[in-house]
Amino acid sequence: MPRYDGRGLRTIAPIAWPPHVKGASRCFATVLLSIGLKLIDSPVLASNGRAWLNLPEGPVLDRDSCHKIGADGTTFVAICEWRLRALSDRFSEAVNEELGG
Repeated sequence: MPRYDGRGLRTIAPIAWPPHVKGASRCFATVLLSIGLKLIDSPVLASNGRAWLNLPEGPVLDRDSCHKIGADGTTFVAICEWRLRALSDRFSEAVNEELGG
C-alpha cells in the first residue's frame, strides 16, 4: 500500500529494483521521495526473515583517489545517514512494503 504525506502526496515511489541475489543482498533499488530526492542503487538486504534498505554508499579512497580496502576491511563507506535509528527503520519498512516484501 503506498504511503502518503499529510498533503496526499506519495512519499516513496520505487522506480526500479532488478533482482540481484547474492548473500544477504536482494536487489539495488532506485527510490524517489516526495521531496524530490532520488536514491539510486540503494542496496536492499534480507536476513533472518527481515528486509531493509541501506542508503547508497561510496568507495573507500586512498590519497590518490583510488578505490582501496579500508583499515577495517570495508571497501565502501556511508555517504549519508539517518539522524535516528527509528527513522531508518521506518524508511526501510516503507520501502520494503512498496517493493512487495
